[in-house]
Amino acid sequence: MKRGRDNNQEEPSKRIRGASSALSDDDDSSDIEFEDDFDDEYEEEDIIENEDEDEDEDDEDDDGTTDDAGVKFKALDIQDDEDEEIEKDAPKQIWRKELRPMEEDEILVHDPSAYDCFHAMNVTWPCLSFDIIPDKLGAATRKYPHTMYLAAGSQAATADKNCVIFMKISNIQRTKEKEEEEDSGSEEDLEEDDPQGDNPEIESVHMSVNGDVNKLKLMPQQQGGKMFMAAWIDSGIPKVTIYDIQQHVKHLDVPGTLVSKDSNKEYMSIVHPLEGFALDWNPISAGRLLTGDCKGTIFETNVFTQNIVADGYKGHTASVEDLQWSPTEENVFISCSADKTIKVWDARADKRKAMISVLAHEADVNVLSWNKKVSYLIASGSDDCSFSIWDLRKFNKDSDVGHFAYHDKPICSLDWNPHDETQIVVASEDNSITVWDMSLEPDEGDEYTEEFPPQLYFVHQGQKEIKEVKWHPRIMNMIISTASQGFNVFKTINAAEAEMEALRSK
Repeated sequence: MKRGRDNNQEEPSKRIRGASSALSDDDDSSDIEFEDDFDDEYEEEDIIENEDEDEDEDDEDDDGTTDDAGVKFKALDIQDDEDEEIEKDAPKQIWRKELRPMEEDEILVHDPSAYDCFHAMNVTWPCLSFDIIPDKLGAATRKYPHTMYLAAGSQAATADKNCVIFMKISNIQRTKEKEEEEDSGSEEDLEEDDPQGDNPEIESVHMSVNGDVNKLKLMPQQQGGKMFMAAWIDSGIPKVTIYDIQQHVKHLDVPGTLVSKDSNKEYMSIVHPLEGFALDWNPISAGRLLTGDCKGTIFETNVFTQNIVADGYKGHTASVEDLQWSPTEENVFISCSADKTIKVWDARADKRKAMISVLAHEADVNVLSWNKKVSYLIASGSDDCSFSIWDLRKFNKDSDVGHFAYHDKPICSLDWNPHDETQIVVASEDNSITVWDMSLEPDEGDEYTEEFPPQLYFVHQGQKEIKEVKWHPRIMNMIISTASQGFNVFKTINAAEAEMEALRSK
């Protein structure tokens, strides 16, 4: 799987199945700021287009803000109708990639009505990897406004400019205009009184690191006063570094809280034969960390005892691309590799032999996701541009219970919805993110093709060189993605409508 940035990619776009995306002859692209294109007053037929991206990432825009750690975030900038460069009377049509390719002078423009919530932001440098910092803000919720905490690792122009950014994004509001409805009783359970409000607010602090951050993950448990983060950092030494980030996160809630220099020091490190990208924390047994490298070696480490399992798990013949602990069995995990296989391991058994090994794809298997609500379902994404759903109760070659080849380029990230066992979000190097619902079946009389299957729930575009996508574990149906131009935080309109319908049916 190709890692890092590609500076020669075409301009991205946004679209949605079942909602209008307009074609225009204007080739201006988006300078993705932390902006909300939808919070304006707009007419139904209006099209909103973003401004050109500033080629110099280091230039400070007039509306830019720099946090106290030196990481630049652009202020939310609501575009007025008078700033739009696409004429309102320009012809619009829904574009589908399987019907015809895009022309060189055409771009896709998103339909604002396709999102219940959409916000975009950028930082000084692109982030290859991010994770959601565990919070104590209560149970799963749908109600606006939302608050979330993120950690992201940069890929800067030079190694000494890299950092891990810790962010608190608060006051995340709905961006779709609220429609008048006769029966608003159930709607009040879903929304705040004023879902449209001020722009999101950001608090941030950073920790300098000497190298690109290839992958990072946060330990889901907070134990012994520690909040651990593990990161593969390309520093010239092939190792995974563990940090205790509790002071950095505390700073987000209490600005001005001292972040000592000692808090930026390594808690411990795990040296591998070669660099890598794979790591995962055990969701049941706190402190247990899996790490995998490009030589095919998997190590297990207990960060509390600082014990590394001798020799590691050996079985893959090529790079270990991803690792996932079982959500229900503390000693079981899966791995995938550039050797095209998925392996199931038992940490109590022989480290030199996996319990199950399956030739899963026709090319490198890049990513895995384990369904948190149905523990026998896993998903895999590959360089063969497809992703598959597997039932571990009957796991063998060609036994996938779902195989989808919608995307045109390799799959780089996927994640099961933690609140809906039938939904999965998938990101591809073709600059698109798709949401799939495995419970959907074609209606009688509907025509579907392999290129446009009935399970395809939503298509999101507008970022290029997408690297990771995740559902928020507490904010229901909220998706976060990172790409070369920054982050998108969004909730689809069909997800919001499904929530509303579920409330009404109670």
